[in-house]
Order: sequence, then C-alpha cells, then structure tokens
Amino acid sequence: MTALHRAAWNGHYDVVDILVEAHADTEIRTRDGKTALHVSVARGHGKIVEMLLNANTDVTTQDNEGKTAMHYAAQYGHGKIVERLLKSNVILTTQDNEGKTALQWAVWNGHDTIVETLVKENVGVSEEWTPMHRAAWYGHDKVVEMLLRGKTDVTTESREKWTTLHKASWNGHEKVVDTLLSAGNVDLSVQDKDGWTALHWAAWNGRDKVVQLLLT
Repeated sequence: MTALHRAAWNGHYDVVDILVEAHADTEIRTRDGKTALHVSVARGHGKIVEMLLNANTDVTTQDNEGKTAMHYAAQYGHGKIVERLLKSNVILTTQDNEGKTALQWAVWNGHDTIVETLVKENVGVSEEWTPMHRAAWYGHDKVVEMLLRGKTDVTTESREKWTTLHKASWNGHEKVVDTLLSAGNVDLSVQDKDGWTALHWAAWNGRDKVVQLLLT
C-alpha cells in the first residue's frame, strides 16, 4: 500500500492533495488490486474521491474481486459518491467475480435511494436472480417500491421458476408481498418447477400473515 493509499484510506485530504500535486501515480494497485480511488470510495471520503477523479484516475479499474469504484459506492451506500461517479465514464453493467453489478450490490444491501438513482440510468440485468428477486428475498420493501416505480418486471422467473412473489412469500416478507399485490400485475396462480404457487410456500413455511394477504 502506497502513501497515497494510506492517506486516502484515512481521509487525509490535505496529504492526498500534496501527493497528487507531486504527481503521485493514482493508478498503482495494492496486492488485492485496489487503487486509491477504490479505497477512498469504500471509506466514503467524497472530497478525496473528487480529487482523484479530477486527476483522471480510471473509474473502470477492477480490483482482484472484480469490483470497480462504483461497486464499492453502491455496496456501502455512499449515495453522493454514486452520483459523482455517474458523471465520469463508469460502466454500470460491469460484473464483479460474484456476477454482481453495482445495482445488484445496492439491492442486496437495501440502499433504496441508490437503487432509485441507478434504475434511472436504465441499468441492464444479466444475472439469473434479478435485482427485484434479491430485494424480495431479503425483504427490502423500499427497494421493491423503487424498482416498481422503474417499471421492473415482477413476473420474471428464476431458474427454479420462482417469481418475485414466490421469493417474498417463502421468507414471510409481508410488506413486500403487500407491495407486489398492490402493484396489480402479479399472477397468484404461477407455479414453480415443482408445481407450487406462492401460497403453497407461504403455507408450507407457516407464514400466516402472508397467507392471509394472498387469500384476500
């Protein structure tokens, strides 16, 4: 880890400024492939991120985990940094080693405002579990609402032929189920590869409140 990395990690803006002015190489990576931009984004040091971007640091660089700066901003919920990175030459469809995009990390961790920001950018989805599937599975009702406002298709099926409603019902996330039902475009009769509907799974797992919602 270089002096620039250490200063960026600890948020020492003045030190980073001195190093950048002295033409420190902002593209040098740590053993795990991180540049100073990765580090400052992950730590949420917005002013340092701005400085590094103004020094033309490459925003598309992926570390050893396959993550770009945008992945870390979305993963850790740094909304202002996400907005700043969007003004640079970011590629929002880039997947890390787990196959996740920045949007999918935001969904995974329930960062609803970041999800809304990225959805407005018309981010494509190539993962077998869509962002809506993940939001429903983990009970992130605010994220589900954001995705619905972005006209996300709730009828998309995963490999096991589960819809968003199946996933929310399995885990008993009544707020998500209620939101999906209120959206008015879910089919309660859809069966998975085993012939089970969302109601079947809710009943199987003892999700009484979800069962009531599905029968309403």
